[in-house]
Amino acid sequence: MKHTKASEESNLHFLFRIFWSSIVGIFIIIPGFMILYVINETLRFIANTRLRRKYGSKTHVLEEGSDAVWLYKAQNGKRQILYLAINDEPMDLEKHRQNYLDKVLCRPAYQKLKQIFAVDFGFNIQKYDKDFDIKKHVKIFEGSEDRVFTEDELMDHVLPVLSEEMDDSKPQWEDVIIPKFKYERTDSKLRSARVFRVHHAYMDGGSNLLMIADTQYEGKDKFPFVVDPTAPPKIALWKRALYKFNCVLLFAWVILHGLYAPTAKVVRNRFRTPKLSGKTNYGWSKPVPMELLQKIRTATGQSMPTILMSVLGGAIRKLNDKFPCKRFSDNDQNEITVGMVAGIFPYPDLKLKNRHSIFHMKIDVSDKTPLSRLASTCGTMQKAVWDPHAYLNLFIPGLFGRTPIWFSDACMSVMGFPLVLSNIPVAQKQVKLWDNEVLDIGGWPPMLSICGMFIYVLKFKSELEIKYLKTIKSKICLPNLI
Repeated sequence: MKHTKASEESNLHFLFRIFWSSIVGIFIIIPGFMILYVINETLRFIANTRLRRKYGSKTHVLEEGSDAVWLYKAQNGKRQILYLAINDEPMDLEKHRQNYLDKVLCRPAYQKLKQIFAVDFGFNIQKYDKDFDIKKHVKIFEGSEDRVFTEDELMDHVLPVLSEEMDDSKPQWEDVIIPKFKYERTDSKLRSARVFRVHHAYMDGGSNLLMIADTQYEGKDKFPFVVDPTAPPKIALWKRALYKFNCVLLFAWVILHGLYAPTAKVVRNRFRTPKLSGKTNYGWSKPVPMELLQKIRTATGQSMPTILMSVLGGAIRKLNDKFPCKRFSDNDQNEITVGMVAGIFPYPDLKLKNRHSIFHMKIDVSDKTPLSRLASTCGTMQKAVWDPHAYLNLFIPGLFGRTPIWFSDACMSVMGFPLVLSNIPVAQKQVKLWDNEVLDIGGWPPMLSICGMFIYVLKFKSELEIKYLKTIKSKICLPNLI
C-alpha cells in the first residue's frame, strides 16, 4: 500500500510539473524569449558588420552556439580534448602531413579546421586562418626525436603538456607524433604514438570518430562502429515522439530549475573542485575483457551501461570507506550525483560539430551487495531514459552560446558537475588508420567549472578501458578500486 501511495504522489507531482511548466512557458518564457531573441540578433548583426569591415567577409560571429560555449575560459580550465592512438609501426611525419592535405583538409566537411576561434566586439567569433600551415598543426612532440616514451611517461609528462591552453595566438588543433613508444621498458618492439589535441569548439567525440572513419580508415569494408553515430536510434517512432513531446511540455521547468538551482552551485561531493589548480593527472585502467561483461549481462539481464554505472557506484563506495572525505559530501551519503554525457544520434552529416548533451544522474553508493546495487541502478537508468534534460541540454547551451560573451560565460560558470562520466563505443575490432595498425586508443576531455574528475569508458576491439582525468591532488583513482 505504501508503494502504491508513493507512486500516486509521484504521478500527481509529475502532472502538476507538466501543467505548471506549460503555463509558465506559454505566458512568460516564450514572450520573453522572443523579445530577447530580437535584441540578441540585432547585436549579432551589428557585430558581424563591424567584423567584416575589420577582417573581411570570412570572419563572422560563431553561428553555432553549441560551439561557442566552449570558448568559455574558466580559471586554469582546459578547453581541449586529447585523443591518443598507439600505433604498431613508426610514423612518417611528412607522409602524415600529406595525408591531412590530401584526405582531410581538401574536403568541404572539414574546412572548419582552417578556422580560428577568437573573441571580438563582445562575441565569440570565427576567423579564416589566412596563414594556415600544415607544419604548425602536424608535428613531432618537442624533445621526443631521440627518446623512448613509456605509458607512465606519456601520462605524467606528455599529456599534461599537450593539455595546455590553446587560444588564437597558436594552432587550436594539432596532431602530435611521438616517434618512439614502448608499452613497458621490457617491450622489445619499438612502436609509435600520436595525440590529436583539439579545441572542443571544433567538434565532439562523435564528430571526431566520424572524421576518422571517413578519412583515415583504409579497410575494404565499412568502419566497424560499435554504434554508428549517423544511424537512427533503435527506438520505436512513437516512443521518440512521446519523449520529444514530453520535452516540449517540460522545457520551461528545465530552464527555471537550472536558473534556480544550477548544478555547479548545488551539487556537492568529494570531487567538487571550486578552483581549478591547472594541474591535471591522466591515466587509464587495465583492459576489461568484453567477454566478462557479456557474462555478467547474460546472468543479470541488465544492459551494459547499467552494469558500468553500478560498478562505478561500488568503486565510489570503496573510496568513501577507505578514504573518508567530510568536506564535500552529498546530503544523502547513499547516493552521489554525476554528469552523464550523451551523444544525440543521429548526426545529420559529416561536418564537424558538437552534438552532445549532459544531464545529471544519481548513482547508488550505499552499503549493499553488488546485485542489490545493480537492481537499484537499473531503476535509475530506466528513469533517465525519459529525463528531458538529456535532450533539452543539447539545445539550451546552444541558445545562450549565441549571446554576448558576458552572458554566455555567466551561464557556463554555473554549469558542470564534480564528476562526469562518458561512455564512448569506438570500434568492434582492431583497425588500420593510414596504413598503421592501431593497438590502443584513449581520450581525455576538457576540464571546466567545478569538475574534479572525468571518466571516459571506451570500447575498442574486444576490450573495455577506463580513461580518467582528475584535478584532485591525491593519487587515488577510481579505476584502481573497480
